[in-house]
Amino acid sequence: MLLTLQNMIGFKKAAYYAYTGKSINGQTALDLGIVSEVLPREKLLPRAWELAEMIMQAPRSTRHLSHSIISRPWKQALVSDQGFQLAHQMYDMAIDEEGALERLKKMQGRLMGKEV
Repeated sequence: MLLTLQNMIGFKKAAYYAYTGKSINGQTALDLGIVSEVLPREKLLPRAWELAEMIMQAPRSTRHLSHSIISRPWKQALVSDQGFQLAHQMYDMAIDEEGALERLKKMQGRLMGKEV
């Protein structure tokens, strides 16, 4: 989620929302450029159909190429971040193992020159 937010609004703003836990409502999402439109619930479906009809007016090949170009940066970001995500998941799994957190604290103490 944070990777997506970083790509959409920038690192500093994404860090602000991640660290503060501040929620992003519809108007804030619009102001940040996360969404293009904010509508009342009853107008969402009619607007979605309107946009779908506009999109379907373009030839299939144009839609396909546009989608490829638009989704490319997202795919590149996900692939470049895979190593970090894998390491993070492995670390989480190690900590979840019973007693692993205590072992990590002892190792940290030894590395810091303190015996725990």
